Amino acid sequence: MLLLDNGSAYSDELESRLASLGAAPERVVPRRLGATSLADHASFVLSGRAAPDRLSNVANARVISHARRAGAPLMGVCYGAEMLALCAGGSLRRMASPRRGMRTVRVRLAGARGWELEAYESHAYEIARLPASMESLAGSGECAHEIVHVSGTRIYGTQFHPEMSDDGAALLGAFVRMAAGAQVPKHTLYDGIFDRPA
Repeated sequence: MLLLDNGSAYSDELESRLASLGAAPERVVPRRLGATSLADHASFVLSGRAAPDRLSNVANARVISHARRAGAPLMGVCYGAEMLALCAGGSLRRMASPRRGMRTVRVRLAGARGWELEAYESHAYEIARLPASMESLAGSGECAHEIVHVSGTRIYGTQFHPEMSDDGAALLGAFVRMAAGAQVPKHTLYDGIFDRPA
C-alpha cells in the first residue's frame, strides 16, 4: 500500500493506524512520487494536507488516475477526498469557518438502519458538488458528503480524518480488508460501504 503524505498534521497517526491493521504502508511525499512506480503498489491512501500546494495536486491526480486505470483500491482522506471530487469534475467550497473536532456522521445506505459514527473533522473546505460519476454514502449536519465513492471503482473518500477516532479506525480497517481481497464482516457499521459495484 502506498500512503501519499500530503503534509497533514495527522499523517503519522494515519501511517500508524494503517500499519496496525497490517497494511504495511510505504509513505511517500509528493515531491518524491516521481521516483515511485505506482504499478508496484496494489492499493493507495491519500492523506490530508496542511496547506494548498500545486505539486500535491498534481501528484494526487496522478495517483487517482492510476488507481482508476488499474482498478486499484484507493482511500482519499479529507483533502484526498476533495481531490477525488475535483478530478471527476466536482467542486469544492470554503466553509464559513474551519471545522475542528468530533462530529456525528450518518451512513445513508439502503439497509444501513440509520448507522452513525463519530468522526474527527479538521478542514476549511468541503465537497460542494459531486459529479454524476460519484455517490455520497454518508453525511453530517455540516457536510453533505462525508463518505464518497467513485461509481464502478474501488475508490472511496472521507471528508473527515478516520485515523483520529475509533469509529474512523474501524472504517480504515474495513477498507484495508477490502483492499486485501477479504470479506468485510456483515451486519456492522461498514456493511455495504466497501462492496459497492466496481
